[in-house]
Amino acid sequence: MHRSTGHVHGIDPNLTDRGKQATVYLWELAHLRGLGPGGGVTAAPPAKRGHPLLTQLIALVQRRRAVTPAYRRLHRQRSWLVELERRLDPPIVPGVSCPSGYQVQRQVKALLAELQHHAGSHPHDAPVVAHITATFRHRWPRLFACYAWPECYRTNNELETFFGRLRTRQRQTTGHKATHDFILRYGEWAVFVDPQESFAQVLTRLQEFNQTDFDREYARFQRAQQRLRVLYRFRHHPRRCLAALEQAWADAMHRKSQKSP
Repeated sequence: MHRSTGHVHGIDPNLTDRGKQATVYLWELAHLRGLGPGGGVTAAPPAKRGHPLLTQLIALVQRRRAVTPAYRRLHRQRSWLVELERRLDPPIVPGVSCPSGYQVQRQVKALLAELQHHAGSHPHDAPVVAHITATFRHRWPRLFACYAWPECYRTNNELETFFGRLRTRQRQTTGHKATHDFILRYGEWAVFVDPQESFAQVLTRLQEFNQTDFDREYARFQRAQQRLRVLYRFRHHPRRCLAALEQAWADAMHRKSQKSP
């Protein structure tokens, strides 16, 4: 055996590096084209069996082709939900005011109109578009109320999480298991006494609001309470509630008939 000299047989070792690279490149090119060192045609190499991993890869690609249309359709439908979520919860940009409820409502309405137009020419997407449209139509009257009051929680889950944390904190503070004795819940409002807050802190917090703002907020609170009372009566005593409405209507018609000449 002899030790390799580090160069290809037939190439002058005194050639420059660039000449070596060019000569080796020509040698490999001739070999790939089936030519021998002298330019003659060499015998074709024997056929080799395919690699097992390559066979599995080809089978995987073929199976993927069968579900590619469905995957693309689901990916497109998912992009609609992502865009709706972005329009309902726009990102906060420093120096730019948050959009109003009317602006958010207009953007969501425009996107729903685009989806309905798309469903007209794509029947495979029509059921999904109809479901999205029906969901928004069912929640439309109360969907954009949270933008008028930024401090309000936007979802029922967030509101319930707030009340859950509030009850846990009050149990830890007072030691009582029941919380209905010291936490009063009025719809989205929670009225409770925080024993950790001193009288001076309460007075300082109350002085942050003027009388006009307090009267306006209290009036809104009373309207919400009245609505909750009506809903409670109608759900638990529907016949009594309907009888009261009929009586109120009859009294109103009677007063109107007396005023008319």
